[in-house]
Amino acid sequence: MKYEKDMNGQFKEIFTKLEDIILSFPNIKRKKNVHQTSYYDEYKTVVMLRSGCGDKYFTSSWGNGIKLQEKYGIFTGDGKIVRHINFTNINEIDENEIRNIIKESMVLNMEYYELQELIKLNKKDKKC
Repeated sequence: MKYEKDMNGQFKEIFTKLEDIILSFPNIKRKKNVHQTSYYDEYKTVVMLRSGCGDKYFTSSWGNGIKLQEKYGIFTGDGKIVRHINFTNINEIDENEIRNIIKESMVLNMEYYELQELIKLNKKDKKC
C-alpha cells in the first residue's frame, strides 16, 4: 500500500504533518489504496496525498482544486478539476493555510451535494 510507503519514505515528516492536520477534522476519514491515501468527508474527497514525480517532492491533490485556486494562489496544475500543492520540505507547510483550504473544500463538497439533491428533486417534480 502507498500509505505504508509514504509513512516510511523520504517525505515521512511531510506526510505525517499533513495527515495530522487533515485528520484533526472530525468529519474527515482516511482511505488507503495502492496509488495514494485519500481523505474524504461525508460528501466526497477533500484531498489525496502521495509522494510524486520520482520522489522529487510530496504531492497533495485537492478534489476542489480548480475552485480553491481562485482563493489560494499556491496551487499548481491545469487539469479539469484537481489542483496540487507540492512540498519538498516540512517548513513549506503553512498549517493555518492548509486548515483554511480544508474548511473551504468541505464547504464546496457540501454545496455540491446539496446542488445534486436539488437537481434530483427537480427531476422528480417534472415527472409528476
